[in-house]
Amino acid sequence: DIGSAANGINIDTAGVISDNNGNIILNDTVDIGSASTGINVTTAGVISDINGNLSINDSTDITGELTVSGKATIGSATAGVGRLTVTGAEIGKALLILNETGDQNILTASASGTTVANLDRSGNLSIEGSLSDLSGSTLSIDDNVTITGTTLTIAANGSIVPASAGSLTVGNGSTTV
Repeated sequence: DIGSAANGINIDTAGVISDNNGNIILNDTVDIGSASTGINVTTAGVISDINGNLSINDSTDITGELTVSGKATIGSATAGVGRLTVTGAEIGKALLILNETGDQNILTASASGTTVANLDRSGNLSIEGSLSDLSGSTLSIDDNVTITGTTLTIAANGSIVPASAGSLTVGNGSTTV
């Protein structure tokens, strides 16, 4: 024991350092590891990586706020290309689960501070702009569609084609094509 058994640290014969009372106080900046690898801890509680390769290899519970000023990658040791990259597989589960437990939107997307999409807690998706098929072919909607706006516009030379034989009803049902 360094200090006392109640108020100090213990170094066992295997070189494991433990705190006797759960309260280590730093009175100076400390390098843990070596001058070229390891971490640096300041008296202000700032932890920095000496060689730029900080790796936490354990289950870690962060109960406060976590701020990342650079890119963050979850699920890989290889840095992602976006500000937040989630990669990997969770067999039988979604890769990312967003569980909003309050009374706000589940997801909001914005461009330069202007909201362009919201997924609300009822599953309603609201967007600004256009909805289109990414491959440039046909956008398929596998459900009934209700249009609550006053106008449905079809591009020049566009058409409405029934997928199978039958009729197409327009307006309040008084016109059938």
